[in-house]
Amino acid sequence: MKATLLQCTDWRKAAYAARTCYDSHDKSAPESDLKLLQNIIKRGHDSVLEFINITWEIECSRACSHQLVRHRIASYAQQSQRYVKLNAENEQWYMMPPKIEHHPDTTIIADYAILMDDIERFYGRMVAAGIPPEDARYILPNATNTVLTVSMNLRSFRNFLSLRLERHAQWEIRGLANEMLIALYEYPEVSLLATQGVKE
Repeated sequence: MKATLLQCTDWRKAAYAARTCYDSHDKSAPESDLKLLQNIIKRGHDSVLEFINITWEIECSRACSHQLVRHRIASYAQQSQRYVKLNAENEQWYMMPPKIEHHPDTTIIADYAILMDDIERFYGRMVAAGIPPEDARYILPNATNTVLTVSMNLRSFRNFLSLRLERHAQWEIRGLANEMLIALYEYPEVSLLATQGVKE
């Protein structure tokens, strides 16, 4: 899985909104504004974090994207299997879970790869026979890789992190949550606010 940060709005918009609540714009300064937001998070009044919006390009399996879109306070645009044909010639088109890839019974690894090759071949055969990709896609597994553009406000992202960095979360979405957070490190104030009080 992979997460590339596309955009993050200025964290000071949230500070401005918070200062509107307290009529304290005259006290605004970068250090005090950050402390104000941290105190607001501690008190649980984090609605002003919705003024900070973050957008990533995400690559993951369809199994992972099905979990991702359960976080409904977000915006998603996902690569279409109806209009975009499976292209296995230039890329690995499916995910092999680590528990399969490193299984001591090597026949499981081989059989998984054979099954994926068979699906790829039959998909190509159907499309070549004139079956539209929107119908051929019905045989594609949850392991199929996909690309999404995802936007969340910081309040929603904090909720996402609290659920998906948790040690019982499924391995792929946990890894994706970590990658999304790492991508956000180029905005240190936002990543600090994102993780404050969030337990792994």
